[in-house]
Amino acid sequence: MANVFTDEMSLFIKIFQVMALYPSSFILKIYSLFNFGITIFIFISAFCIFPVLENDNSLSLLVGGLVFVGILLTNLMNITQAFFSVNQQTEIYRKFDQIDLKLANQLLVHTDYKRIRRRLIVKYILLCLVLFVIHVISIVSVTVYGVAFSYYVHLIIPVGVIRLRCIQNMFYVDLINEKLKSMNQKLNDMISRNHDKMAFILFSHKLQKFDVQEKKISSSLYEQIITLKQIYGKIFDVSNLINDVFGWSLLFVVTQYFIEFTSNGYWLFLALENLLEHSFAIQSLCSIFPIAILLTTMANSCFNCSENAQQLGVLIHKIERDINSDLQNALIREFSLQLIHEPITITANGFFSINFTLIGGMAASTVTYLVILIQFQLSEIKKTSNSTVS
Repeated sequence: MANVFTDEMSLFIKIFQVMALYPSSFILKIYSLFNFGITIFIFISAFCIFPVLENDNSLSLLVGGLVFVGILLTNLMNITQAFFSVNQQTEIYRKFDQIDLKLANQLLVHTDYKRIRRRLIVKYILLCLVLFVIHVISIVSVTVYGVAFSYYVHLIIPVGVIRLRCIQNMFYVDLINEKLKSMNQKLNDMISRNHDKMAFILFSHKLQKFDVQEKKISSSLYEQIITLKQIYGKIFDVSNLINDVFGWSLLFVVTQYFIEFTSNGYWLFLALENLLEHSFAIQSLCSIFPIAILLTTMANSCFNCSENAQQLGVLIHKIERDINSDLQNALIREFSLQLIHEPITITANGFFSINFTLIGGMAASTVTYLVILIQFQLSEIKKTSNSTVS
């Protein structure tokens, strides 16, 4: 079987290989271990060679250290899981080839990879461009004000890898979404044709000239439903593979982003209250916006994927029942049960689903923890002022 998918999507695959997120060969595995070593060196450098945490505020120092260590640990998890999940990623590519083959040979639905590639390139370039502009503003701010320069320099590579890991996850989810869209479109066409054919059969019944034609119609629809059912099973397998490949990575990334979002919100408050230099306000905003953009985009991709899978369940029930084909009616019920029991859901290792509900929960939790941190800060200021007076 020709590897159409890997050929058409080679640009994205090569980018993932360069960033050690798909070490598919021995040399790339060595390169991945090298990246792992770089992250360890960054950790040692940050705490032993060029100390990055220098702040008179003990609470701010604690929060800064938590964010720094969290980013490095998340980067290590991304590289480690990518290293040990190469076979699963390769299996994803093989499954996509099998799905394309079934769509083309049995349903006459040909995947337009040029259109898909063009759409994904535009989407990811716009996303990366926005993130790059924000990153440039952050670097300029750090360079001009010279505040926490070592802190942000040490995190340039780890932050870049984490963001690309999110885009890699979106890439696979967006491809599943494209397959589900093709299935929905084909099912819509089948419903439309079946409605016209059932009307023809009803008319034929009245003329008592229906035997051979009716059997051909029922056989064709039955085979197409079987094919759709088989393809959905393979898409469900791909979604499980994606959860295996990205489960721990997503758990660490989302947890880290929650900590980082809350911490930068706290630093933004301190900067606005003149308890930190105003440059920290710019740095905090330059960290908050990329997190919000990435999580929202990733949640949108996963949400659309789940919605298109659910749409299949809505459409399958629009197929008119054939009173002369109990086998076909049973197949529709079976397909409907499959859609219920095998939902397409992207999760963080089963702890939570990646969707807009997660974003809402994170926002609510962030506000709660910000209030707690601010109360601690205010009490610390009060203690300092009291000791000064006495």
